[in-house]
Amino acid sequence: MSLSRRLSNNILQKFHDDYDIISGISGKIQERSFYGMISLSLSKIISNNDVIFTEMPINRNENNGRIDFILTYRRWIYAIEFKVGYANFYRNENNENVSRPWNGVVNQLKSIPRREFKNKIKNIFDCRDVSKRLLPRGIVFLPVVLFGHIITSDNNVDLENQFNSINEDDFLTRHNTIHKSYECKYSEYKRDFNYINYTRNRQKPRAIVGFSFYSGHNALCDIKF
Repeated sequence: MSLSRRLSNNILQKFHDDYDIISGISGKIQERSFYGMISLSLSKIISNNDVIFTEMPINRNENNGRIDFILTYRRWIYAIEFKVGYANFYRNENNENVSRPWNGVVNQLKSIPRREFKNKIKNIFDCRDVSKRLLPRGIVFLPVVLFGHIITSDNNVDLENQFNSINEDDFLTRHNTIHKSYECKYSEYKRDFNYINYTRNRQKPRAIVGFSFYSGHNALCDIKF
């Protein structure tokens, strides 16, 4: 099973099981408040011979920056940029709230100087006594977006009616439309989230309809050693 598939299954299920607790602590979840959960999910996927780094420093076209996650998996190095996005369920896929998180992770990975990054990773392994059977085959650049589909209303009764009127086919259509606009390689979703009512900071009541997981992009070519 691919890393994207295993990661999506693990994260979506964990997010689904613990969302009430997480949202109660932090409100609308952003990516930094979610790093602990994605690190835990990654640690369950990799083997004892693998490693995970978070916030690894890297130069981005002469600017200093960091990569969210670097890990080894099945003899490949994965460079992962991760974002959480939210947008109204009925917004067009070209809306900025829909496109911004995906464009952000893809552009961050594109900005990494390939030759410099390849040499940096190779040097890490060359400087250690690593068995040839464990040496990585290359680097995979993996954009990941966890996307929350929300609805809002002026009152709780109308919000609940909206929530109940969105069926599985409606959600799948929305999920696939964004998948196509992202031009991603893999996606998955989880629909049956509990009804959540947000009233913090004088916001209108809102509900989470479901979450989608999007990853991989054809424009981000792998590097082989």
